[in-house]
Amino acid sequence: MIIIDFDASATALTGYKDVDKLQTSLFTSTVFIMPVRFQANGIELFGFEDDPWSEAPVMCLATEVVEIVKELKSTIKENYIIIEGPGDIEFTMIDNENVKIDFYEGSEHIITTVKYDELLEALLKYSKKLRKFLWERVPELNDHPYWGPWLRGERD
Repeated sequence: MIIIDFDASATALTGYKDVDKLQTSLFTSTVFIMPVRFQANGIELFGFEDDPWSEAPVMCLATEVVEIVKELKSTIKENYIIIEGPGDIEFTMIDNENVKIDFYEGSEHIITTVKYDELLEALLKYSKKLRKFLWERVPELNDHPYWGPWLRGERD
């Protein structure tokens, strides 16, 4: 089982102004940092000192990591550095159905294997939940030239 979620009770989205004018790249690195959880096979990948939640930019998993996993069957191996987040995550196709996940945070290294379809489904579910959340909490993001179409589901 894979759980990918964000803490919707977090108040991290208050106080953002003019998000429609912010640079596109900031959204996956430094904007909207909230507690995020990524559990695979009962292992908390982002966990730290018995806390399954770790601060991370919530949009990186919903956008860039989704795209990496969608393309993984052709690229075979991809590494993603979660800027302002818990660490680096590497996805490797083992065969046509299974993905090895390597997570690196400092000197800690966690490895687990998951089904490709289950991983993609969990990421897409997370992305859908985040879109709905942002639509309600940050409606001005709808006017952003790059993220507005993503928020409305026009770039899937």
